[in-house]
Amino acid sequence: MGAGIWALALHIPKLIEAGIVNSTDGTPLKDELICVSKGIPVLSCNGLPWKWPIDLKVQEWVFRIYLTSIQFMNSSKRLLCNCVYELDSSACDLIPNLLPIGPLPASRDPGHYAANFWPEDSTCIGWLDKQPAGSVIYVAFGSTGNLTQHQFNELALGIELVGRPFLWVVRSDFTDGSAAEYPDGFIERVADHGKIVSWAPQEEVLAHPSVACFFSHCGWNSTMDSIIMGVPFLCWPYVGDQFLDQNYICDKWKVGLGLNPDENGLISRHEIKMKIEKLVSDDVLAATMGRRPHVLIIPFPAQGHVAPLMKFAYQISDHGIKVTFVNSDFIHEKLVAALPDEDEARSRIGLASIPDGLGPGEDRKDSLKLTDSIFRVMPGHLKEFMEKVNNSNDDEKITCVIADSAFGWALEVADKMGIKRVAFCPFGPGSLALAFHIPRLIEAGLLNSTDGSLLNDELICLAKDIPAFSSNRLPWSCPSDPTLQEVIFRLAFKDISAINLSNWLICNSVYELDSSACDLIPNILPIGPLIANNHLGHYPGNFWPEDSTCISWLDKQPAGSVIYVAFGSLAILSQHQFNELALGIELVGRPFLWVVRSDFTNGSDAEYPDGFIERVAENGKIVSWAPQEKVLAHPSVACFLSHCGWNSTMDGIGMGVPFLCWPYVVDQFHNQSYICDKWKVGLGLNPDENGFISRHEIKKKIEMLVSDDVIKANAEKLKEMTRKSVSEGGSSYKNFQTFVEVMKQ
Repeated sequence: MGAGIWALALHIPKLIEAGIVNSTDGTPLKDELICVSKGIPVLSCNGLPWKWPIDLKVQEWVFRIYLTSIQFMNSSKRLLCNCVYELDSSACDLIPNLLPIGPLPASRDPGHYAANFWPEDSTCIGWLDKQPAGSVIYVAFGSTGNLTQHQFNELALGIELVGRPFLWVVRSDFTDGSAAEYPDGFIERVADHGKIVSWAPQEEVLAHPSVACFFSHCGWNSTMDSIIMGVPFLCWPYVGDQFLDQNYICDKWKVGLGLNPDENGLISRHEIKMKIEKLVSDDVLAATMGRRPHVLIIPFPAQGHVAPLMKFAYQISDHGIKVTFVNSDFIHEKLVAALPDEDEARSRIGLASIPDGLGPGEDRKDSLKLTDSIFRVMPGHLKEFMEKVNNSNDDEKITCVIADSAFGWALEVADKMGIKRVAFCPFGPGSLALAFHIPRLIEAGLLNSTDGSLLNDELICLAKDIPAFSSNRLPWSCPSDPTLQEVIFRLAFKDISAINLSNWLICNSVYELDSSACDLIPNILPIGPLIANNHLGHYPGNFWPEDSTCISWLDKQPAGSVIYVAFGSLAILSQHQFNELALGIELVGRPFLWVVRSDFTNGSDAEYPDGFIERVAENGKIVSWAPQEKVLAHPSVACFLSHCGWNSTMDGIGMGVPFLCWPYVVDQFHNQSYICDKWKVGLGLNPDENGFISRHEIKKKIEMLVSDDVIKANAEKLKEMTRKSVSEGGSSYKNFQTFVEVMKQ
């Protein structure tokens, strides 16, 4: 309940003393308006929260609960309330020891929370995805509201008269405690524009850009859900505090309209139609609620860049922010192809695309050619796309651009259009801090200004607690491909302009993990670890379809037994090195889950050693792509043989899994330094004299890792640290909330 109700409860003794209400059951003795304080809406005696005219015994019971609550409130050290001080400061100031902590959104942890009495029908989200923006009437009356069959019919026919798309939550006990009977022909007549479910994921629904208004019973939870998502109300209070909540909505905050019953106490279909049409066309109400922020997100076209930004997109959309996710046409096609076929997999994130300048058959693995084309062509296409969006609907105008830090040009486009700018760094703070220092390192004669190679053998040390960088461990190092190194160095150099041009810099990290590096970077907001967060258990951020059969396979393995092997989306091994890896895993003799992409060996399908597949059939599982967070969270997993990409590093740290490190390119070498030398949660592999990691080295290091209790304990400590960071009061939690508030200003 809101603070206004609790302020009224504390006022009960004065109401009894003044002879306004009966001391036994709270029945009004005088027909007076009750004013608790100047800033609290006036309440009529008919709207008292304990009023229950159809059952005086229930009223007496509810009134006693309020009286008892006063005693507990007076004796408690703190009173927590799901409200916002600024929404109702007058009431909050009347309640001793009150801590307003709302609004309470669903947890950022994976999945949904077990607090519903009915299963959610998530198919409604896929249905909403198909509706025009701002078109849908959402109708839901909570868990206890009941209507007579006659009133139910009027409600159904009123919704039908409006003619708009609607999503209606109809519980099995909605009409006098029994299943509802719809008016004759109603279901058939509304089939093409109506969706009826028994229960809905309400926060997701209200956050959806297609929703125009909320036809609600005004329960406090529903009130807070809609306020945070900026959705106007049509109020139909039923009982208890809902009448005062309506007064706040309509009279104090002015974000909704009420319904007037006819002379028989019935809300007619015509009243419903009239008020809905008035509500959705009321510009003053829309302005009071505020236009929903519209964020455009554009990642660099690589899996390791797209995936974390997609997770972030989901998280901000949970807070009422509309998101349009813009990829290149080529990457967009890969994402859509990797999505499951069912409609509910199509999330509320808007997926759009623009050309990258290359033709369908051109080689996008030619990094120099691709980046030159991107920087030449995509800025113009992005500007054209944004102008089209902004000119199509005043309520859908883009309010912020979040761009990959390598895409400083996208922030330049936003800057010229007068739009907020946020850079997103897909790497760790250590690598970003080094990029920020590039001009000084060039000026000092330590770096080549063309390809970023070290001009001497000195170690680069940015701060005491940041692992030093050597010549082969720079974030842009590609010893086997000088052209690629030059491209990556140019992108790292451009990170600097993105940092300087952005209002904020978002990073998928935890401040406590790398505070020294974070302190070197202006305006940084570490908000990690980013966790996939949607009720479907997946998100459209992968270039390959996930093989979820590996989870049931893990279920059959002993706790702490499985070696998980995954090298990300880019790493490529020679056939010889692939064979050594396979035979090394086999030598260990433990259960293993191995992710082998179709292009893992020199860009082509891998050929396994003779007889390997048959020999490991009983204890091995090989998939082309895995749901990595779920895998690492599984109790059967003992360790993670990883390429040390930053996303994988954060996934492993967040789940408390020790690492066996096999870095391949760019920042992965420095990430290994953090894992092995700073955090001490993993081991590295040593190549032989020919530069190969042998099967015997792999076997030896895996056996060392799984038997090292110190590393396991350190991994568990970091897991706890990261969990605290995203929990209420944690550093990442606070930074994320700050960011959301800035987006809504």
